[in-house]
Amino acid sequence: GINSIAFIPVDPVDLINALINDVIALNLHNGIENGLDAKLDAALEALDDVNKNNDEAAVNTLEAFIAFVAAQSGIQIPVEEASVLIAAAQEIIDALNCG
Repeated sequence: GINSIAFIPVDPVDLINALINDVIALNLHNGIENGLDAKLDAALEALDDVNKNNDEAAVNTLEAFIAFVAAQSGIQIPVEEASVLIAAAQEIIDALNCG
């Protein structure tokens, strides 16, 4: 028969790690890069906490990341790169909200 491809949810942790690599690859001003990394690290820590459901905390941190990127778009972060980072973070939020 025909194999249907089941929807496989992507691990948000993998997506966040990919986003961290994207941020590092942009070679942004140190303060900006550190600020963005700190938010993504906080999101990872929230997801790592197996004791409680901290998806909401991770989503809040990712929304802060988006706000930070949006505020620096066209200033410290080129507009095109900023929109890519925002789209990636939004994708992770969507994945967390589905899960």
